[in-house]
Amino acid sequence: MVGLAVLTLCEVGSIALANSAYPTPRTDALGAAYGIASILIGMGMTLTGVAVARARLWTGSARYIVLICGIAVFVIVIPGVFSTFLAGRLVLVAWMLMFAALGLALIRAPRPATTR
Repeated sequence: MVGLAVLTLCEVGSIALANSAYPTPRTDALGAAYGIASILIGMGMTLTGVAVARARLWTGSARYIVLICGIAVFVIVIPGVFSTFLAGRLVLVAWMLMFAALGLALIRAPRPATTR
């Protein structure tokens, strides 16, 4: 969650710097913050994904979707954004589709029985 919060702040910061010159110390700091956010997201989702997979509460491919989203940060997202502009955007689209699959898995996840 911390990584996603930092990513949100980066997105807001990029709006503020949309018309600024590049590179500048401010845009360099924003780029570093994006990197930190990405690594935090990847680490958090990978660790959470391992816990979800080991808990065995979800079945099928849903059991591994959090882990896949986390590993994808290191395997496709970070390398992809250092590629061409188009490749970077396509990688981010693929990653967002993984988040859509995660949302679907959360919607379909069995709810624990509650007791009074």
